[in-house]
Amino acid sequence: MAFKHKKRAFSLVELMMLLLVSSLIIAALVPVVTKKHFRLPSTVIHGAYMCYYKNGELYEAKWSGKNQQTVVYDRPTDQCVFSPPQKAAYFQISAIGG
Repeated sequence: MAFKHKKRAFSLVELMMLLLVSSLIIAALVPVVTKKHFRLPSTVIHGAYMCYYKNGELYEAKWSGKNQQTVVYDRPTDQCVFSPPQKAAYFQISAIGG
């Protein structure tokens, strides 16, 4: 007796090719998934620079440290010139005029 509806299915070779392709994809993804991801350090302001008028005279001040606790200098000046440290990666600049 002949079947009228012949079922189409994967042959053994097609199944092996499917397994080969899927195993290659999984093998390529394993290093990405298992790689240790290091958290970047949070950006922290390590210093501050301020130029201001006090009693009609121009002053410049610079602080260092994570909480701006160490005063590097606070002196009168003729003009405000900020020269950032060479290896500084993060700046926060606040400009207030009046």
